[in-house]
Amino acid sequence: MERKEIKQLAREALQKDRWMPVAVTGVYSVIIGMSSAISMVLSGPLSIGVFSYYKKSLNNEKRDFLDLFSGFKDFVKPLCTGLLVMLYTLLWGLIPIVGPIISMVKNYSYSLSLLLLHDNPELSPKEAIEKSIKMMDGHKFDRFVLDLSFILWDLLGFLTLSILNFLYVTPYKQFSVILFYEDIKNEH
Repeated sequence: MERKEIKQLAREALQKDRWMPVAVTGVYSVIIGMSSAISMVLSGPLSIGVFSYYKKSLNNEKRDFLDLFSGFKDFVKPLCTGLLVMLYTLLWGLIPIVGPIISMVKNYSYSLSLLLLHDNPELSPKEAIEKSIKMMDGHKFDRFVLDLSFILWDLLGFLTLSILNFLYVTPYKQFSVILFYEDIKNEH
């Protein structure tokens, strides 16, 4: 699926289900923004919940605001997966001179781990990360370009003191990332 098609489908999904993605993303952002320690512990399970809500919305399934907390049913796996991704990314970043660049590339490699865990709860955290690495092989640049295509939206969000991010940009990005994942998932 082309980037333009992914973004068009994401916009359509956001228009169809306007305010609940904003609420889900808003609560997620407030909880994660509390402190870095809380963020580290809760980001994995909350990300699973965000993915659950957005995927149900894209598939026109019954969804509820409480889907945001569905990642807490099996708290340990999303927690460990999120922490491992952070640790791996940090360790790659410690390599002198080229570390930050390698860390960014590796972050793209690991970026589907929690989505994979959402779809395959039987996976261990390490298996979800390994599967993400395989799926992103040959797609990291595509994901980078997708992220880069939002740069003007990010700038507008910054200029509106993140109000636009809260109301539109972040839900739009979430839908786009999930559509990207669904597209490459079909290849594997």
